[in-house]
Amino acid sequence: ADAEAAGAPLDGDADALAAATTERCRVEVVKACLGLCASNEMRKSAEGPLFCLNALLLPPPSQGQHGLFAAAAADADADAVDQHEFGFLVHMWETLNMDKNLLGRREPGQLPAFVVALARTHCMRETADVLSRRLELLSRPGPAISGNALDAIPTLPKHMRRAALSNLHVLCRLRRLTEPLLSTSQLADFLENRCPGLVAQLEQEWYETGADGKPQLRHPYMTSKPGPKRKKQAK
Repeated sequence: ADAEAAGAPLDGDADALAAATTERCRVEVVKACLGLCASNEMRKSAEGPLFCLNALLLPPPSQGQHGLFAAAAADADADAVDQHEFGFLVHMWETLNMDKNLLGRREPGQLPAFVVALARTHCMRETADVLSRRLELLSRPGPAISGNALDAIPTLPKHMRRAALSNLHVLCRLRRLTEPLLSTSQLADFLENRCPGLVAQLEQEWYETGADGKPQLRHPYMTSKPGPKRKKQAK
């Protein structure tokens, strides 16, 4: 029931069972840590991988903006992906906190390779292979991207800034780009010359004309869509 409530699994009954099992295990781990008065570091180390695997097996639906970024990522040297695969990659990037991991600033329990290894013990082989391939792609060298550079997209809503950074990180890894994007001018130049037309397409995707004739965010983008949040501890 927990797995069904969270969304559709990647593929197959075995993956649905694995998602439900990891969630039950996570709840038991939280209870055990509470009973032992374990430190936050110990709790995160034990709970984190289970939480992440469950989230990866129950990805949220992709968004239209993912299709636009996927199209912008396509060139002769890039890995071709569609909207749904791009959305999965963004979801994995955020779930595993890849930005911190690649900078050597991971927190307890943030172990991408271990999460994928855990998948191999519980999921269908095909699913584990897909997760492994995605992690390998996201682990490629990529550019440093500063949140300050996002001012190059003046119509970007504040609550979507993290998602925009994730989309850019995935796009750059698909195209094997490593040039830093640390300033507004650098990102503006990147968008104009590497991804012509993308900003205008994103604005059309994000906004619609409201009843008052003014632009307003379309429903999928009205609220923040961050990576999955941990559920409250069981008591």
